[in-house]
Amino acid sequence: LGQRLVDHVFRRVGIDPVSVALGDIAIKAGFSDTESLYESVGRGRFKPADVIEIAFPGSSGEAKGYGEKLSLSDASAPLLVSGADLTPGLSIHMGRCCCPLPGDRIIGVHMPEIGLVVHTSYCGALAEFEGEDHEWVDLRWTELAKTDAVAVGRVKVTAADRKGVLVMLCSAVTEANANITRIDTGDRGGDFVDLIFDIEVEDVKRLTQILAAFRSLAVVDRAERLLERA
Repeated sequence: LGQRLVDHVFRRVGIDPVSVALGDIAIKAGFSDTESLYESVGRGRFKPADVIEIAFPGSSGEAKGYGEKLSLSDASAPLLVSGADLTPGLSIHMGRCCCPLPGDRIIGVHMPEIGLVVHTSYCGALAEFEGEDHEWVDLRWTELAKTDAVAVGRVKVTAADRKGVLVMLCSAVTEANANITRIDTGDRGGDFVDLIFDIEVEDVKRLTQILAAFRSLAVVDRAERLLERA
């Protein structure tokens, strides 16, 4: 995991990690070897952006904003989610139904042959597991998740079906310093259309701000976060 994180941030600033003498960089950073550096990064003790700064002073400044943050995924989940009952090496997966964000209250459900699946505590899919023989685990976000991570939240907007509306909605997201990763068109009815946005934000507070910005637009009838399968 540490190696993937380091490789990822190098590529973010246009540097091929294969061309970098990471052994020398590890020593400059105070580690005995490359593996020790990777382990420290993988455990969240050393930031990947700091590796770039040591290798190429000033280059880390090219990866501003979300480029320096860790994307919430199944691969990074062990760094961003913790719980008293988690065993080392447990396979952790983020719920695709509710798209948990840092700041959400979260819970884990042990799934046979899969591992631990992380849901928001108010995810609509949790009703499927009531009364079944699944082990539930209380979870929390790590400090790394609270300060150095981004995740994708899903939003449904019902807006006037007319020219220029999509541009207005996208502008609202841009002004909130967030990234749109996907847009789907949902149902059309009368003069309105449903639009589904996947938006990359640092936490649930930012997504709430974006929802408020959507609702302030005269062309928007309704804007809500999706917390169950669409």
